[in-house]
Amino acid sequence: MSKQTIYAKYRDNFARHVLDVTHHLEAGVMGRLIDSGDYVGLRINWEPFIGIAATGEGRLSDIAKRMGMSRQAVNQTVNQIEQAGYLKRVEDPSSKRSKLLQLTEFGRAMLRDGALQADRVEEEMAEIVGSEELLKVKRAVLQLSEELGLQTYFKITGEDQALLPTLMPRLAEYTKARLRELNVAKGYPRLKAGAGLVLIALGPKGGRIQKIADKNGMTKQAISAVAIELEELGYIRREPDPQDPRQLLLFFTPEGEAMIEDSVESVHTLEDELASLVGKKAFQAIKNCLKDLCDTFAEESGEDRSDQELNEISEQLLKQLGDKKFKALARAMAVKADKL
Repeated sequence: MSKQTIYAKYRDNFARHVLDVTHHLEAGVMGRLIDSGDYVGLRINWEPFIGIAATGEGRLSDIAKRMGMSRQAVNQTVNQIEQAGYLKRVEDPSSKRSKLLQLTEFGRAMLRDGALQADRVEEEMAEIVGSEELLKVKRAVLQLSEELGLQTYFKITGEDQALLPTLMPRLAEYTKARLRELNVAKGYPRLKAGAGLVLIALGPKGGRIQKIADKNGMTKQAISAVAIELEELGYIRREPDPQDPRQLLLFFTPEGEAMIEDSVESVHTLEDELASLVGKKAFQAIKNCLKDLCDTFAEESGEDRSDQELNEISEQLLKQLGDKKFKALARAMAVKADKL
């Protein structure tokens, strides 16, 4: 694969769609909760911690292992959520030296209200892909969740009670964890969980730290710390932004480009594994639905994906025409463009 094709596949694939749709759903639900005035200060990166506590599996050590984070980093985030009043620490009956995280009454009230807002967010999704198509996808995602043993906030007794905003976060967690395992097997054992937030945001034109932080609801300092780790590992380099010298742009090094090519292969492996659990037809329905949602979200946010599409078209034309005819076509198109 060419470099442009690798970048396109790295930034536009099933795993990316899972993460982007999940982020959009979480942001939609949390935004509505914050706008209600009852839950000021909620952060989108708190969702995994609150969700895990809601399932009753709230040991700090288990959370750290499950999320691929250090125990210190987990503890810092938990302190913030605890101070906001959503979680509390209680004695672990199986170990006097450990603590369990539990939802407070305030936290449980937030989850109940969140379920109501999730229903409204899902109605918006149905307007994009159609109610029948969305129901098919919910069935398939619910089946995937059951096959993988993923737990959700609420006990689900039927597909009509399953809401994608409650299912997708756990599928996103699994997707990130499984890709970490596959990438470790390919020779990248030192990559941490947070690395994906930065790596997936980079393209041929680089990525801006502040933009990455804003999208993920994190501080610029937190993203900068991840970037420094990736730079020390040799996967990215930092350069001054020509449009704003006070800002830095992040780019892949040759070693980083080799890593993302391996990551694309890992995504293909993940897709094959998931398709084997629900069947190729059902899995393809999930893929199509998530891509349609991502494309719609991108249009609504003004994100431009045309560069990726043009790169793919140019690659196809180059293969079909060969170098000489491709260059002739490029010159002819340049002449026409000047006349527009």
